[in-house]
Amino acid sequence: MDDKIQVYYDHMNELLEETEKLRYNIEHNKKLIDALRAKIGFLELKERING
Repeated sequence: MDDKIQVYYDHMNELLEETEKLRYNIEHNKKLIDALRAKIGFLELKERING
């Protein structure tokens, strides 16, 4: 029975690690999206100014 518990525990740790990686990637992607939105806004403003 202890072997099954260890396998379960190991699997849960792997899932936790993957979850943390995904959370990091999501946060990084949010920052990239914000940067792209800012760049688009800047380019739109520049286009309005320049005609």
